[in-house]
Amino acid sequence: MNRNEIVNELANLMPRVRTDEPLAPYTTIGVGGPADVFVEASTVEQIRQAVAFCEAASVPYFLGIIGFFMGTGLIFRDGIGQRF
Repeated sequence: MNRNEIVNELANLMPRVRTDEPLAPYTTIGVGGPADVFVEASTVEQIRQAVAFCEAASVPYFLGIIGFFMGTGLIFRDGIGQRF
């Protein structure tokens, strides 16, 4: 499955799917390269659906919960997962 197919499938499940999203704005120290595919969920059910899709399609994923603490303690390492 290529990146466009992944984005299209996730866009059917989620209201906000972006590609090459810089991760620095989501951390308190402002570091982090771009995510190949970035999904912003509004509900727990959307998170479940995105994870289920990734697992069923063998798409590597990283689940970072960003909310009240605005990325406190999160550092995104470059090169996690698979490049598309």
